[in-house]
Amino acid sequence: MSDRKPRLCVITTGGTIGMVRDADGIAHPPVDHSDFHNLLGPIAGRYDLTALPLMNRDSTNMLPSDWSRIAEHIAQSRGEGFDGYVVTHGTDTLAHSAAAVAFALGPPPLLSPVVFTGAIHTPDHDDYDGLANLQTACRVASANLGEVVIAFGASIFRCVRVEKVSATELDAFASPESYALGRVAEEVGLHDDAVRRGNEADHPHWPAETGFADRVATVSLTPGLEPALYESLLVSDRPCRGVLLRTLGAGNVSSRETADWVRWIARAKEQDIPVVLTSSFFGGRTDASGYALGQAAIEAGAIPHAGLTEPC
Repeated sequence: MSDRKPRLCVITTGGTIGMVRDADGIAHPPVDHSDFHNLLGPIAGRYDLTALPLMNRDSTNMLPSDWSRIAEHIAQSRGEGFDGYVVTHGTDTLAHSAAAVAFALGPPPLLSPVVFTGAIHTPDHDDYDGLANLQTACRVASANLGEVVIAFGASIFRCVRVEKVSATELDAFASPESYALGRVAEEVGLHDDAVRRGNEADHPHWPAETGFADRVATVSLTPGLEPALYESLLVSDRPCRGVLLRTLGAGNVSSRETADWVRWIARAKEQDIPVVLTSSFFGGRTDASGYALGQAAIEAGAIPHAGLTEPC
C-alpha cells in the first residue's frame, strides 16, 4: 500500500468491548453505538475508518444466523475498496463467529484480512483492554495478511485454530497444537506460514457460503453418564444435525451397561447424524487412540479429529 491512510471497515457486533454498566453494576450492551464509536477517536487519524453498527449483542446471544450476517456483509462490501476489516465481538463466542466467517468466505488468500477482536473488561474498568485491542486489530487489518484471524493482546491467531482459555486474563486466547501467526510490537510481525494478501487472480470473488447448521449439540462425557438422557437428540421431531462428543481422553468412549455410548454412536450413524470425537483436554487429539474403546467408537461410526478446536 502507498502512503495513504489504510481504509478499514470496523464492524461492531456488541460484546464487552463496548458495554456499559447500569446503576446495579450489571454490564449490558449500550442503547446506541455512539459511546463505542467515541473509542475510535484516538486511532481515527491514522486510518480512513468506516464504522458499521451491524448488531448489538452480548456474544452469548449470537446465533448461526448472526455469523451469516457478518460474512455476508463482508462479502457484499468487497467492491468498496477496503484494505481490511475489523470485527468487534464479545469474547465468549468470538472464536465460534470468527471460525464460521472464515469457512463462509472460503479458503485464503483473501484480498483483505478480516480481524476479530474484543475485550475482557468493560470501558469503565481501570484495566480496560478494548482500546488497545482495537488499535492492534487495525494495525493487523492494514498488514500484508490474507486470512481471517483473531488479534487479542499482542498475539495474532488463525481463527480456525484458536480457543478462549480465560475469562479474566488479558491474554484470553490460545491456539492448541499450533502457534500464533504473529505478534504485534513496534511492527506487526507475521510468521512465514501466515497467508499473505491475494489478488484478483488468486481470489476473484468472495463467496458467502453461509447456511450454517443449527441444532449441533456438544455432549461432555462424565463417568456413568447415560446416553438415554440424550435420546431426544436422535429421535425427536427435529433431531440434531451433528454431535461433538467430548471424551474423557484421546477419543475413548464408555461401552459399559447403561453408559454404552458406543451403541448410541451406532444409532446416530444409522440416522446419518455425524458424531465427531473431541477431547476434554485443551488441544487434545482423538485420531490416534491406541485403546480398544477409542477404536470401538470409530468402528461404530464416530469421526476422530486431528487437533479440532471446539468452536470449529
